[in-house]
Amino acid sequence: FVEMLVPIPAVQNGESPANVQKQYEFIRDRIVNKTNQQLQADTEAFALFKKLGGDQTILTYMYNFYNSDGSKNPDIVKLNNLNTAVYQKFSFKAGEKKTENTEIVVTSSSFTLENYGHELMDNLRGRLGIVGGKDQPIDFIISTIMNPWLSHTLKGSFIPEIIAIILKNVTALIPSIKC
Repeated sequence: FVEMLVPIPAVQNGESPANVQKQYEFIRDRIVNKTNQQLQADTEAFALFKKLGGDQTILTYMYNFYNSDGSKNPDIVKLNNLNTAVYQKFSFKAGEKKTENTEIVVTSSSFTLENYGHELMDNLRGRLGIVGGKDQPIDFIISTIMNPWLSHTLKGSFIPEIIAIILKNVTALIPSIKC
């Protein structure tokens, strides 16, 4: 699963898990993969879109995974290993000649207790399901959208293609991290 640094409004408002899921589904169905015109014409979707934040072109997020029993992985080392693996998969390598083989490009960094304090770190650990590791950094991924019109290209929306690339690759990385 993915956890955004800035959560959706339902999470920010402390709503129930069922309402959070409904808002994610609303975003998926009524905002993602819509043209600008469709989004502006849908007043309810456009109102939520505006609440999602002013800058939707620089996204900060962390990946974690669910254990076989459905619980969130509680191990900070495995969480950081997964995010490092995602970064390595989606970044250029030193001396790489065939950069076209890198399907998307991301950057990464780490939140640390000394730089970000207990409030942010405890909140992120809680949302990610991490137990312990209070002095450990939390690695995260940064995606910078260079084209703000991804949903309105000559071939239609590019967003489903990005989602497919991420799902394919992150899903393939998780089994080796879970061990």
